[in-house]
Formats: sequence, structure tokens, C-alpha cells
Amino acid sequence: MWLAGIGSLIGRALALTGARLLKSFLYGVSASDPITFTGSR
Repeated sequence: MWLAGIGSLIGRALALTGARLLKSFLYGVSASDPITFTGSR
């Protein structure tokens, strides 16, 4: 269970970092838009 929790936290941090890096490709969407993150899963 600990391993899954740690993996989830690391994955979320990497997703936010990646979103900020790719922000220039997104038009009209913020880097931390919750609707976009939910829809992309």
C-alpha cells in the first residue's frame, strides 16, 4: 500500500511538472486545470 501511495504522489508531481512544460502547446487551458487532468485519465 505504501508503494502505491508513493507512486501516486510521484506521478501527480510529474504530471503537474509536465503540464507546466507543455503549457505553450495548450490554448485556453491552465497548467493545473482539474477538468483537463480528469479528462485525460
